[in-house]
Amino acid sequence: MSMSRPLVSVIVPVHDGALTLPSALGALLTSDLPRSSWELIVVDDASGDNSAEIAARFSDTVLRLSGRARGPAYARNRGFELSRGEIVVFVDADVCVEVDTLRRFVVRLAADPTVAAIVGAYDGEPPGRSLVTHYRNLRHRHLRLQSAGEIDFFWPACGAIRRPAFVSAGMFDEWHYWRPQVEGAELGHRVRRADQRILLDPHIRAKHLKQFTVASVIATDLRDLAVPWMRLLFQERAVATARAPSLSTREKLGTALTWAALFAGVASSVTAVPGLTELAVGAIIGMLVLSAPLFAFMRRARGMAFVVAVLPLQVLHYVVTGSSVALAWLLHVIVGEPQRDATDDALAEVGCSTWPPIPRRRLSDAWRSSTG
Repeated sequence: MSMSRPLVSVIVPVHDGALTLPSALGALLTSDLPRSSWELIVVDDASGDNSAEIAARFSDTVLRLSGRARGPAYARNRGFELSRGEIVVFVDADVCVEVDTLRRFVVRLAADPTVAAIVGAYDGEPPGRSLVTHYRNLRHRHLRLQSAGEIDFFWPACGAIRRPAFVSAGMFDEWHYWRPQVEGAELGHRVRRADQRILLDPHIRAKHLKQFTVASVIATDLRDLAVPWMRLLFQERAVATARAPSLSTREKLGTALTWAALFAGVASSVTAVPGLTELAVGAIIGMLVLSAPLFAFMRRARGMAFVVAVLPLQVLHYVVTGSSVALAWLLHVIVGEPQRDATDDALAEVGCSTWPPIPRRRLSDAWRSSTG
């Protein structure tokens, strides 16, 4: 690779990713964007396997972090500090980009200087035969197709952002997101508050290699996705205004109807109030009607038998979503903002501002609150 400054820096954080990393990095190297125009930086977040050795076979730079794993937000920030490109592309270690993914990012950003960042979408074609995995990926694909255009979140699994926008936003909040959670959504909110635009282009695609089970879906949503995201929206008073595929009016109504059916069904089994059973059935029918576009998309992709098989997963999705909203609200009221790791708290107390760096938004928020 040329030693001249690259146009694009691709940053891949990894922790114990030896199983998927070769595929993810190999896919990047098939990119039709000229290799001399981009650099590949892999940040090994204290892996216990041979992820760093694998990365060395593909990458221009491998940064090995020692000690305990600090999460992808921290790893991405460290990779950015080594990067040189004016466009920074973040890709997860279990994601395979398509041949044209990097080029599409560059072309879209070059075409519109007012756009600060662009994110893509999964292709809806995960490997393996897992029903849960295919349902989850197709659902993701459908929602992103329906939500193309301006959004208010960043998606670091496969997203590009201009270097100045990333710096001015304060980078990822590694203090509060020390495990894979919604650090991308939180960054996107800061980018949007600076009046900079983020676009979702579902034609920029990548394949997700992760396999899901019912248990892992519930655990992921409650621990790392839905609850942290809703908690963030409660903190920022943005529940009603957030522009994200999973927060569309259709999704909110689907959740409300599913829970109405659940409450009415339970109530009808313990009380003699007339009409509860009919209410439960009507609510479920309403949810299925709202889900019709998704089911039609899935039928075209996998057939009618697949749609019938995933009906319970659709109901479960809305049950988990409603539970996440309730739990996030309770945490917001009782606990408040997510707490930092104890070590980070100690470093902040003694005035450490370089390792780990204190996010700029935290400093500015503290200054504003102290000065009125």
